[in-house]
Amino acid sequence: NELLSGAYALVALTTRSDSLNCAGYEAIAYKKPIVLSDSETLKKFFNKGCLFTDNSSIDLESKLIDLMDNYDELVEDIATFKDDYNRNYLTMLNELVLLTP
Repeated sequence: NELLSGAYALVALTTRSDSLNCAGYEAIAYKKPIVLSDSETLKKFFNKGCLFTDNSSIDLESKLIDLMDNYDELVEDIATFKDDYNRNYLTMLNELVLLTP
């Protein structure tokens, strides 16, 4: 917990195009901006507070520079993402409870 809470940001890369990274959820929980691999699956789910890289060293370096240059905005965006995610999750849970006999 201390490691994540003290982190400036997170980087979680994958070569799996249909995978959601657990580190992405951790970034949301700790309101940390994150650099993720550029896959359609990740881009559809993580839509705020994230930057996407093609995983090459040149592009990763560029995204880390972008992260530093836009850090405050990305922190705000990931906090908004967390609020939206929590609200949507609670709505889905309430709908499930209403459907349960």
